[in-house]
Amino acid sequence: MTGSVKEHSPLSPGMDRRQLVLGSLLMMGAGAAYALKPRRTALPVRAGALAAIVPERIGDYRYVSASGLVVAPRSELREATYSDVLTRVYVGLGQLPVMLLVAFGSAQDAGLSIHRPEECYPALGFDLSQVRTVALTGPVPANSKASFVTARSDERTEHVYFWVRIGSSFPASSLEQRMTIVKDNLRGEIPFGVLTRLSVIGGDADAALEAMENFNAALLRSLDAKGREMLLGHD
Repeated sequence: MTGSVKEHSPLSPGMDRRQLVLGSLLMMGAGAAYALKPRRTALPVRAGALAAIVPERIGDYRYVSASGLVVAPRSELREATYSDVLTRVYVGLGQLPVMLLVAFGSAQDAGLSIHRPEECYPALGFDLSQVRTVALTGPVPANSKASFVTARSDERTEHVYFWVRIGSSFPASSLEQRMTIVKDNLRGEIPFGVLTRLSVIGGDADAALEAMENFNAALLRSLDAKGREMLLGHD
């Protein structure tokens, strides 16, 4: 006696169509997700690149030391945020010594954004004055803004002038910075950000601000095309 072979019925045309539609929707969803995935808009800056583009002589100033600056402690967050950090102290005959910090890194996530001084100084024990919005000096787009604040601790008083570039924008506050990052991410871009911070220890706040504005303008004028591309986003 031989057994009969059971034949499987083919799927109905209706089921075939449903599977086809479902598969198409899944493919469309995957394509949309890929299209919306943020992409870097520039190559990352490697460690040591900033030292190569920032001159050791800027106007009447010369580089004398890399220590003495307020810097956030090394951590996984800092390493994930910054690809290169430059710290220098500049002095000039008859001029106030100026401390310079430049930090460059990806600004992909608003929660991993550039560490602005009004956020990192209090974390290191400083009390801050009210942050003032001031002019960003140098060859920059019209109406670009920087910030000025005085930080005080038991050890010292430090006047700080700083500015941030995210992509092609120069946000003047933490809120503007986060909004810029979010807008760029929604356009499918991962902007690179740079923080440039100048500081003077002690003395009169207005005199310190004037010295730092002059130094910043001299710094930006001294950059070559590659340096302007890195710090300002254009050559």
